Amino acid sequence: MYLILDTETSGLTTGDCILQLAYQLHHDDGKLADWVDVYFNHEHDYEIHDEAAKLHGITKEFLHGCGEKYSGIITVLR
Repeated sequence: MYLILDTETSGLTTGDCILQLAYQLHHDDGKLADWVDVYFNHEHDYEIHDEAAKLHGITKEFLHGCGEKYSGIITVLR
């Protein structure tokens, strides 16, 4: 099996946070075994740097409306 992992973050500096996590788990023959694509609505104050927002298009407004609570989803992923 192999894993393809993708993240989108609020920036590239220490203290920036993950905004989106996606993965696909594939069998050795390439068939998809499982996948997850989740956006995080962080419970603390954070900034999405302009450069990052230009790349991925994720906004705080979007995350407040569609994002999962970060603390809750981490438990599910374990």
